[in-house]
Amino acid sequence: MKCMHVDNSICVHGKNVNDIVSKIESVSKVMFNWFCENNLPANPDKSQFILFTNFVLYNAVNLDNIILHPLGSVKLLGIHIDCNLILMASYYNM
Repeated sequence: MKCMHVDNSICVHGKNVNDIVSKIESVSKVMFNWFCENNLPANPDKSQFILFTNFVLYNAVNLDNIILHPLGSVKLLGIHIDCNLILMASYYNM
């Protein structure tokens, strides 16, 4: 049986950034374990991480021993989303 790459997104919220980072790491661990148990390849090194907030933050996330730092924008299903939820990045990348 041949496995294809699957794109997945998770969304968490919390009272503070440390709470959010902890939840992302916890949910990601469960997700990667499920992938492994179901013979689906997971690529944590291709994962992206974005925080939607008004504050400048530099918290990193540890996904399966891959350290991710928050990005200013990410591409999700062909749409560029920035950390302020302004879709201008999508407009400029067309």
